Amino acid sequence: MARTAGSKGEVTETAILDAARRLISTAGFEASSIRTIAQEAGVTSGALYRYFPSKTAILFCLLDRHLRELLAAWRQEDPGLAVSATDRLSAFICFHLRYHIPRREDVFLSYRELRGLDATQYTAICQLRDQYEAVLVGLIDAATAAGEASVDDAKLATRAIISMLTGVTQWYRDDGPLDIEAVQAQYLALVLHGVRGS
Repeated sequence: MARTAGSKGEVTETAILDAARRLISTAGFEASSIRTIAQEAGVTSGALYRYFPSKTAILFCLLDRHLRELLAAWRQEDPGLAVSATDRLSAFICFHLRYHIPRREDVFLSYRELRGLDATQYTAICQLRDQYEAVLVGLIDAATAAGEASVDDAKLATRAIISMLTGVTQWYRDDGPLDIEAVQAQYLALVLHGVRGS
């Protein structure tokens, strides 16, 4: 149901999603009941059901929004063909880290709670993830074609790189010894060294 921006309904929906994100990323999907999500959001279970017909629908909404916003954010930041293949690949690596580090809970849900979806929802989320991975596959292929990289299997390299980059969310802390820029610089060096094969 469409809601006016800034309306009470939109605020309530956001509160439900935020509560579900916190609870599921902490306790897990199975242990997070509709009742506890509603309590955390400050609404009744009946009110929650006016927005989402099931706990699975809440999880799907969280994952779908995360991935669609991720794809849209990259489209805005993509420097395109105005830069070299390596510079565009570097921009993606830095973007991925900068975007995901503050979104630990969304990352956790996207990789650990897919089992909570039904078959149709699972397929839809995997298609969005595939779209994002395809971006990196294309960047690696472009760098290889330009003679700026040497990668035999861009799909395999993509999975390895995304796993490495996304894993930062498990250990990075704002009060740790490295800031995001330092992490970007070191991980960028690792990725570029790897794809160049040297």
